[in-house]
Amino acid sequence: MTQPRNNSGESGSPAVRAALDALAAYAKRFASIQARGDDAVARVRASTGWPEHVAMERAIVAEQHR
Repeated sequence: MTQPRNNSGESGSPAVRAALDALAAYAKRFASIQARGDDAVARVRASTGWPEHVAMERAIVAEQHR
């Protein structure tokens, strides 16, 4: 049977709280890694002159050729 929830909506089990804390920490680390990766890609694109939004760039070029 499941544990009853307290007023804050969290389960009373310490194991569940620990698992939720670990999941939150993982999500925070992943978001940080993703942000650093996005920044690195943006820097490379800026330094090489590549467009940031390839699909948008293709649409602009296609419109200019019409």
